[in-house]
Amino acid sequence: MEEENKKLIGKDYTFRELALMSASPVITQMMMSLLSSLDDSLFISRYLGQEALSAFSLGSPVFMIMNAFAGIFSGCSTLCAAKMGEKRNKEASANMTSVAIIAALAATVAAVILRLSIKPILVFLGCEGKILEYGLTYYSNFVMSYPLMIMSNYFAAFYVTAGKPKLNLVTTAVQAFCNFFFDWLFIVVLKMGLESTAYANILGFAFCTVFGLIFYSGKKCEIGFGTPTPYAEVTPVLTQTIRLGYTQCLTSISVAISAALAHFAILHAAGEIGVSASSICDSVQFIFMSGFWGVSKTVCPMISYAYGEKNPVRIKKIVKQFISLELSLSVIVIAVYYLSHNLLASLYFGENTTEELISLVTYGLLTSPPAYIFFCINISAQDTFTSLENSRTSAVLAFIENIIWTNICSVGMVLLWGMHGYFWAFAAAEGLASVSSIAFLFKYADVYGYGKSGKATKFAV
Repeated sequence: MEEENKKLIGKDYTFRELALMSASPVITQMMMSLLSSLDDSLFISRYLGQEALSAFSLGSPVFMIMNAFAGIFSGCSTLCAAKMGEKRNKEASANMTSVAIIAALAATVAAVILRLSIKPILVFLGCEGKILEYGLTYYSNFVMSYPLMIMSNYFAAFYVTAGKPKLNLVTTAVQAFCNFFFDWLFIVVLKMGLESTAYANILGFAFCTVFGLIFYSGKKCEIGFGTPTPYAEVTPVLTQTIRLGYTQCLTSISVAISAALAHFAILHAAGEIGVSASSICDSVQFIFMSGFWGVSKTVCPMISYAYGEKNPVRIKKIVKQFISLELSLSVIVIAVYYLSHNLLASLYFGENTTEELISLVTYGLLTSPPAYIFFCINISAQDTFTSLENSRTSAVLAFIENIIWTNICSVGMVLLWGMHGYFWAFAAAEGLASVSSIAFLFKYADVYGYGKSGKATKFAV
């Protein structure tokens, strides 16, 4: 089994082989994001109206916070990949099992707390009147899916580590199609309300969770369910998991805070129509951003494996390939974006869509392309350091990007230049954050061995 794992995440790949391996995750990730974006925002915008879309958008920090703590447990996959690089596969399976149990229990408690407190949360986020009614209809149902959401994300994080990267693509694709189909069935065919969008998401999470339970209970993967880690050793494992996953958690929390602050500024500057325009533009931008995560999910377990082997030569090769792949993808993404963004945006417009909303969205989408180059640099740096178990540096970069520059640019530019300022804030924040990302990559080059000198002080005897 260890030899088989060596053939997968422990193999030396050429740039071409790695690019071909990443192509499928990139395409699938973007298609999944396309369906997810169309799934929620499109059906709500076209069939339920601007007020429903505003409620969905204003409450989005709730989803982001939920996703943040779903991501923190995914740090266990990085921990397990490193242990597998050290040939400690049985221990890795035990760690995975223990953290899965803890994650499920924690999510169940959190779901109950969120359900009881959802109304004051939505009021705090700016929902009132009819928009608050819509928000309660959706989010009071959605938060109850938290255990399923946590486990589907947790299982997805392990498919590459388990030597089955294609399963991540299959499950995410099926989940996206499931959400899309049930949204269409519930909203368009059965004429149900906003709560049906929450039901569709719950069914998608349920599929991925059940599939993961079946897969990891089998014997045809490098890591799966086993005897849990002894009770006395659980705390160190959980601590390491949180240490490796808190960067992703911090990023999502930062995005949630930024979204809430931006919504407050947009409501002040442009009202509900500004919130609707930003929601549509953000949905289209997210589709193209997701491709970079597809590369990351494919390559980063390989970096973690090489780190577990204490092999600076392989680390240098993979890190350079990773950054080159992300930069190459940014060029492709920008080209595809220019060819398709207007078509994608038009899908969100229904019969009652106002010319003012169409005008705002059209302008907003023209401002995105420069941001993708800087975004790929930032995600490359953060994910590289997480894979090298330097979560502190990754968290610092996430904080600089999502708390400092995103808030300064999104709020400040909205107050200065209205919605036009908000649309340019994405590129401005990513560009400013990339300066720090590049600086930290150079700073640690000789620590991990991916610099020109070939030095690796981290592994020096």
